[in-house]
Amino acid sequence: GNLLSNISNAYPGQIVTTLVADTLPANIIAFTLDMNANQLLLTFDKPVRPATLVATAITIQASSNQTTNASLFYHLTGGSTSSPIQTIIAVNISYTDANTLK
Repeated sequence: GNLLSNISNAYPGQIVTTLVADTLPANIIAFTLDMNANQLLLTFDKPVRPATLVATAITIQASSNQTTNASLFYHLTGGSTSSPIQTIIAVNISYTDANTLK
């Protein structure tokens, strides 16, 4: 395993000397579409900032291998989230989108 070093009780932690920013995008690893709650739950492989979510960039399609029939795709026209920074983000689907999808 990793070697551990004692930290003096005088200091609550250690000062960061080198910070390497995470530049890789998060990936969606699962989703749940709940039409009773008008909500889309997106599960990512690492925490994401919900403020960066653009609901209008989300496309819902009829099946995972659907590539040819454009009528089986639906681009959201709106949506919002109040989720905190975490791996699961709840997108509240707009009334218009929910009625169209139903």
